[in-house]
Amino acid sequence: MMKKLFYLILVFLLLTGCDDRLEYSGTKKIVFEGRIVDENNLPLNNIDVSVYVSKEGSGGESSFIFGAHSDSDEDIITYTTTDSNGYYRMIFPMPRDQDNIALFINREVETSTHYNSNYSNSIITGIKPENITDFDLNFGEQRIFNLDNQTELTVTVNNIPLYYYGYIDIELAGLVNDAIYDYNLPAHFNYDTTGPYDDTSAHYVFKVAKNQDIVFTYNNGIVNGISSYAQTTIHIGNEPVNYIIEY
Repeated sequence: MMKKLFYLILVFLLLTGCDDRLEYSGTKKIVFEGRIVDENNLPLNNIDVSVYVSKEGSGGESSFIFGAHSDSDEDIITYTTTDSNGYYRMIFPMPRDQDNIALFINREVETSTHYNSNYSNSIITGIKPENITDFDLNFGEQRIFNLDNQTELTVTVNNIPLYYYGYIDIELAGLVNDAIYDYNLPAHFNYDTTGPYDDTSAHYVFKVAKNQDIVFTYNNGIVNGISSYAQTTIHIGNEPVNYIIEY
């Protein structure tokens, strides 16, 4: 009787323990491909590109940052480097039960072989199986920039309504270092922020390329239960920029 009870407990633990584990298809493979260029649209050779897959653990939230949750299952499932024309192509087993797929571009992770500290890095997160057509997803051209050409953009949003607690949704389109883009959002969402310093102001600091126009979009209210957005263009020259928005 005790042996049967032990066996049942063991089976239960094995079955429930698999809930948080990643699984991959043994027959289906997918292709991620694209091209990496610099701020002048010139191809970049030997740039690390990798694919990160994660399944949330008991903590609940799947991450796009490798190693962020100790109880989640996560893999760098494949990685490569760009060729002399900036192109990359990776083939890997299709995940079957993932919560997130992300593409790391020039991001320093444990598989990095040609991480180039002279250039910016970015993550494209939120990739879903339905984004993949005929087992292939082409990301087109993705631009990163030389960090010798970097300056700082600080955006302060004042007079935010109290019900936001100093947090508002933002979108940032342009050349940004440590950028995090959601593949399925209409614009580039960047999560790299210092957060609020009180309940009515939000403070954002970004490392950006010089001599460009950044499009900054932010949630400026709720009308009939639907968020509305305002947009402003911020010119970046050679010097750091401090930009203030009055909500």
